[in-house]
Amino acid sequence: MLEGEDSLGGDAIPDLNEFLCHVSRETDRERTALNEYSRIQEDLGFDSVDTYELMLIVEELGFAVNDEDVLGWESLGDIHRWMSSRRRSDDHPPGCPGVPCG
Repeated sequence: MLEGEDSLGGDAIPDLNEFLCHVSRETDRERTALNEYSRIQEDLGFDSVDTYELMLIVEELGFAVNDEDVLGWESLGDIHRWMSSRRRSDDHPPGCPGVPCG
């Protein structure tokens, strides 16, 4: 069950592993290279284009993101904690893509 999921499945936030698997798929990074402590620039070498892609990934998961939010993201764990502290935007369907991490 996803973090924050109620019995109807509303407003579910992907757990950390699901989020990291999604980032892995979308950025063509090995899942084993990603963890909550992975720093976006220093460890993963993401540039501004890659960081924008992370923002799009989070939006795809149903969250409205603005530039100020992204400035506070230093690690993948920061992004997951940011998502956990917010509700999904109303114009996005709840739930995380259920593709297994492999």
